Amino acid sequence: MKKLWGENLLKDYTSLIMMSQYILYAIIAMICYGIAAIFYKIASPHIDSYSLTFITASFMALIAFVAWIFASKTITAQGFGWSALGGIIAGIGLLVFIIAVGLGDVSIATGIRGMSVAVTALIAIIFLSEKITIPHSIGLVLAIIAIWLLSI
Repeated sequence: MKKLWGENLLKDYTSLIMMSQYILYAIIAMICYGIAAIFYKIASPHIDSYSLTFITASFMALIAFVAWIFASKTITAQGFGWSALGGIIAGIGLLVFIIAVGLGDVSIATGIRGMSVAVTALIAIIFLSEKITIPHSIGLVLAIIAIWLLSI
């Protein structure tokens, strides 16, 4: 059966709305992480890095727990395992990031940490078979240059 033009238009509009939602969430996350880094820097002279990481992670866990209570849940053993591994890696990243902020400039440490997008993109391309476009390639090259410029 041939699809009607209006059906495709509705599907495209729905896709646009969904894309806009995830971009909005990503922007909110970007702002939250940017502000949090400033708080880490302000706190660092008054607390050791390990305590700062523990307190930060504890409050992150509290937020996640409250959100989890109200969400519909689907958990499989595989989902749990990958989530746990992601939590371990993110915990290590948070700890060493907080140490970096305490030792140096928050703007440089955050800039370098923010280039994790390049790491994610490369891993997604290599292991998840995600497609890369010419603009994405240029962006990755610029991200690598940005890391180098921030570190000199």
